[in-house]
Amino acid sequence: SHEEEKPSVTLGNSDTSTEAENAPAKARAYAGMFTWPCPRHFFQDLEDRRAAKVLKPCDVSKEKLLEAFTKALKSKGYLHNLVKAAVADEPHKHYQPDGASRERHKHLIFLFRAPFVHAGVRKLLAEEFGYHGFFTFHRAGWCAYLDYLMMESAKKPAHDLDRDLVFYPSSYTKQKADGELAGMSSQVAGRKKNEGLQKGPSEALQKRRRR
Repeated sequence: SHEEEKPSVTLGNSDTSTEAENAPAKARAYAGMFTWPCPRHFFQDLEDRRAAKVLKPCDVSKEKLLEAFTKALKSKGYLHNLVKAAVADEPHKHYQPDGASRERHKHLIFLFRAPFVHAGVRKLLAEEFGYHGFFTFHRAGWCAYLDYLMMESAKKPAHDLDRDLVFYPSSYTKQKADGELAGMSSQVAGRKKNEGLQKGPSEALQKRRRR
């Protein structure tokens, strides 16, 4: 039977990682990310994957993942506290043996207005939909997760970014996300400037003392 043949799903991370355990309570409660990597073991045929409920991220659209997430939240009584979310589809870092293609993974970031227990949501996504992923909470706030999805970095080159994120709710658009990122950048720049102004007089005082 498919159940007997069901392949094991090995994840490269988990919601019990050190980073997640050490996350501030506020970060765990309000902003976070669900990552769905490609399983290391899976059936080659899509229908077999569906029967075993071990799907690959490329089997499902970003819209479908978002729909499943909101359904899982609704069944657990958390949907009314979901403020906004965004879904990205990205290639894995490593190429497949053919050297020409890469498996894919999905990230779903979210912001809640009240705490939610993510373990039950994760279990429901896996058992009901076949989406075997994990939650992490180690970034500081919604905009930090937006930045992770939308901006290139040393670990994520520009050509690997998803330029067509799916957002929730429909009133939350890419333009609004861009505006939030711009605001965050301005705040960071302002803090650095203030730190520089505070640092300047202190350094001058130390030089005078050394004289």
